[in-house]
Amino acid sequence: MLAKIYSAAVYVVDAYEVEIEVNAGAGDPKMVIVGLPDAAVKESKDRVRTAIANSAYKWSRKRTAINLAPADIKKEGPSFDLPIALGMIAVAEGLNTSAKRRFSGADPHRDDRAEPECACLRSNPESLANHRRFGRQDRHRAGTRERSDSTSHVRSNALDLKARIISLVALFALAGCGRTEPTISGPLKQRGYVWQREWTPAVVDALGETNRRMDGVVILGAELNLAGKKPAVVKATIDWDALKRQAGHCAIAIRVAPFAGPFRSDGESAQAIVDLAKQLLAEVREHDVKIDEFQFDFDCAEKNLGSYRAWLRMLKPTIQPEHFVITVLPAWLTSSNFLPLIREVDGYVLQVHSVPISAGTATTLSDSRLAHEWVRKAAKFGKPFSVALPTYRCAAGYGPDGKLLSVAMDSVQPFWPPGTRILEFGANADEIAALVNDWQRARPREMRELLWYRVPIATDARNWRWPTLSAVMAGRLPEHKLNILQEGENPIDLSIFNAGEADEQLSANVTATWSGTELTAADALSGWNVRSQINRAVFSVVASHGLRLPPGATRKIGWLRFDRTTNLETELSKSK
Repeated sequence: MLAKIYSAAVYVVDAYEVEIEVNAGAGDPKMVIVGLPDAAVKESKDRVRTAIANSAYKWSRKRTAINLAPADIKKEGPSFDLPIALGMIAVAEGLNTSAKRRFSGADPHRDDRAEPECACLRSNPESLANHRRFGRQDRHRAGTRERSDSTSHVRSNALDLKARIISLVALFALAGCGRTEPTISGPLKQRGYVWQREWTPAVVDALGETNRRMDGVVILGAELNLAGKKPAVVKATIDWDALKRQAGHCAIAIRVAPFAGPFRSDGESAQAIVDLAKQLLAEVREHDVKIDEFQFDFDCAEKNLGSYRAWLRMLKPTIQPEHFVITVLPAWLTSSNFLPLIREVDGYVLQVHSVPISAGTATTLSDSRLAHEWVRKAAKFGKPFSVALPTYRCAAGYGPDGKLLSVAMDSVQPFWPPGTRILEFGANADEIAALVNDWQRARPREMRELLWYRVPIATDARNWRWPTLSAVMAGRLPEHKLNILQEGENPIDLSIFNAGEADEQLSANVTATWSGTELTAADALSGWNVRSQINRAVFSVVASHGLRLPPGATRKIGWLRFDRTTNLETELSKSK
């Protein structure tokens, strides 16, 4: 007996039809599911048997094969429980499924006008309390009538199956009420990246501060460029003594620049990676530095993930016994090569921040909604992972065609040709704090830690300061507070002081008012202008400057001179 049930599933953002073929035949009383089912789909047989038994229905005791077609797309989740159950009932009781082509309301191509009975079932289902009137006595009477002619046979079976569908829909709905993916809560482990090539005194100082505030640090060991005629290596000038003295839990990383291939395991590129890894690990041992992890950072094109896997398989023996971790991009999560890829390593870092590759496609480095979605997708693979979040701003240059040319960071300032469109992107501290708070309250159990790119360095102009990062790490919105400072009696120097925890864009006006005296002179400093009125002066930012003020910083804006000493009142207001 063969039954065909039609359902639907989603691949990336597209829906596609899934045909569930249930066949009961000779052989051992066993149920098998084929067609690239994941673990949740394979578990359907146990859930379905229990549901059918508790509904007083029967299933075939023969060898039952369930095929989910098309066979080349992976099937995920428990959404196929109901159509599998319907198919099992159909083959167990010999119901005619050809008269009822589609039993599942999930078919995206279904035409209700062509199938009025199925449409009736979906749009106006009968009460679960009444489904027993289609019980054994009614089925027996229906069966007696069925023997009169083939038309009533199909009609009666259809009505009988209709009642069973109602019962099973309700059963699975009740079983699924309140069902959520398992989550955990509480503080997250948090580490930071030190990604500087040159280890200045400021980098060494930051390392000590990181050790006090975080659970560990990941050090850039070297960068490798494979795009030229020969592999080019740039090693970081690591202060090994400082690293040994100040770092607690430490990891080291290799960064490989974009590379299109080839990815042969016996090629020059592969050998350059292995040699560089060996050199770094030898330096680690030579300086008696203990590392907990070795990271490999390569933004591979999705189409090359299968070949990239060969690199990892080749590199792994060199890294062992150290913990071997790779960084991954969200686009990889929908690739059929992703699961085999992460099986080659001990863990991975999901990078949920990036610079848009085309101008106008995004305004921030990280989208909270997408970050939540990507984390949920990553958790389905069942392998522990970390999440990398941004703490930086950058300037990106785009060509006349809108495509990304290069990115300016604190340590990198590229040359941009004439006509380059320059856009600035940054990490929104308030949004990321809310994201951290969400994950502290509930997150997939596979999500183990946060990694911040990068730790604050005093000389960095585009990175968060520690007050900002500390607040965000705690899942707390950074405090926003600007004060106006006065210095001197006459003239009076005016400054803006950031007494909060977050960087502030200086887009507000500063208004000064007085009485009983006359203004004799006034001037604004670079980036500001001033206009005077009766008993008041307004300082405003020159829009083209885009001034920013980090926490704890002060910005002088100008001065006012009067014919006699006076009390000055000041206030901040949004510029129009």
